[in-house]
Amino acid sequence: VYYTQFTPYEIRKFSPRGELLLTVHRENTYKRPRIERHGDGATVYSYSMSFCIVALDDGKFLNVSRYLPNDTDFTNAKTVLDLFDAEGRLLKSSVKEGRVSIRCRDAKGRLYAIEEHEVPEVVRYRLQLP
Repeated sequence: VYYTQFTPYEIRKFSPRGELLLTVHRENTYKRPRIERHGDGATVYSYSMSFCIVALDDGKFLNVSRYLPNDTDFTNAKTVLDLFDAEGRLLKSSVKEGRVSIRCRDAKGRLYAIEEHEVPEVVRYRLQLP
């Protein structure tokens, strides 16, 4: 079982019994969190967020995050695809313009994604694994 969050960038991997197996932290240099403190509480603006994790062959995993350069501009979203090895080391990071959502992985390991436009279109991305 995987858990991902964007602010701060963190991924956790758990065993089926709930034991924590791996924690990954990554410096988020492309989008700083917008947090407003209110006494003992806070408001976190979460227009930028992690969307999914896809388990790949050999224990690798792909974390998909989306961010907006400006919290009020929803048209210029970017999608970050971060590929990690089984030990949590970043192998490759790629930024795609627009809103890309990974929808499934087939038996041959191919990933299928949707590029969210006015009319969604289904595309397939082939990652070059190191």
